[in-house]
Amino acid sequence: MSVLSLGSISPIERLNPVSGLPVVFGGAPVVVVFVRDLHGTTARVAIKRLTAVWPSLDAAGVRLAVVTHTDLTYARDFVPRHHVIFPLVVDEDRSLREKFGLETDATYLQSLRALRPRAVRAWIDGLNESRDPAKPNGDLGGEFVFDRHGTLIHARGYPSVLDVPDADALLACSTALS
Repeated sequence: MSVLSLGSISPIERLNPVSGLPVVFGGAPVVVVFVRDLHGTTARVAIKRLTAVWPSLDAAGVRLAVVTHTDLTYARDFVPRHHVIFPLVVDEDRSLREKFGLETDATYLQSLRALRPRAVRAWIDGLNESRDPAKPNGDLGGEFVFDRHGTLIHARGYPSVLDVPDADALLACSTALS
């Protein structure tokens, strides 16, 4: 499996968030960011970064959707409790991950190679993001920017479970389209 190639058309027509209106591809630029389970710190850092740039994206007419594989019940509770103001989409069966071509670091070896001594605590948190020890969670995140026609203009799969989106780069890339 590999990340969608630039120039590809979106593999889906719409994303249905936990609450609010669907995010439809076409008519306006769309940013899709895949994050890990919302129980863990990596996803929460990503949510915080995206929350900071959301007003600028919204003002520029750019649609943002964040996709997680967290269970629907927890996600419905998470949105108001953490004041998530952009669409949050649940992908429990990971079918969206497959359509976008995101990978899983089943052994965490890629992530282990990226570690530095000061990152040990973040690494432990990353490993603990899976609540069920029988089901390790090595889902790697990614970010995608589609133009107003649904054509992919930016794609980046994260090489480590510790990676989070570069919100400023996403903002620059997507607002240039609007």
